[in-house]
Amino acid sequence: MEGHNGFGLIQKNASPMHLRHFANPGGFHRLSSMGLTCLLLTSDVALLEVIRAGFTATSVELEMRADAASAIELSVRRHLDSFVIDCDGVERATDLLAKIRNSRSNKQSVVFAVVNAKTSVSRAIEAGADFVLAKPVQDKQLRSLLDIAIPRMNREHRRYFRHKVDLPIQLLCQTGEAFA
Repeated sequence: MEGHNGFGLIQKNASPMHLRHFANPGGFHRLSSMGLTCLLLTSDVALLEVIRAGFTATSVELEMRADAASAIELSVRRHLDSFVIDCDGVERATDLLAKIRNSRSNKQSVVFAVVNAKTSVSRAIEAGADFVLAKPVQDKQLRSLLDIAIPRMNREHRRYFRHKVDLPIQLLCQTGEAFA
């Protein structure tokens, strides 16, 4: 099921109640301590500026790539909380969508697809996008999607978070014998 959020934007599996639950009439969510990261794949300068402004306002760090090959390489090497993929502005961009959804570390990441004329909204959703924006992307449209996506990105970040811990332990048996 697809749901519209009032700005012509579509979210997969959305219901009006779901959209109201995550709506933040005051603006962006600000959770800088979480260290969220997003990979932006585009060669469109206008799109880059809109996305940079929106994600910077939400304290999400952007990793930028202009070609699908380097974006795919980065997505294979490490976990990212979200992706913004310019489906019509970068050759092989839909290959990145497929790689993300087949990846162990990124298959639950939030994916924004930006479409123009070649890729349809339904094709972007079928390929694995969670949210679809149409060019030209407006700040208000992006802000409304980020209000919904940031909580999901935070949940994904907490779910995937990995930190190496090296602690000395001592096991104590019921007999009083200790093992280090």
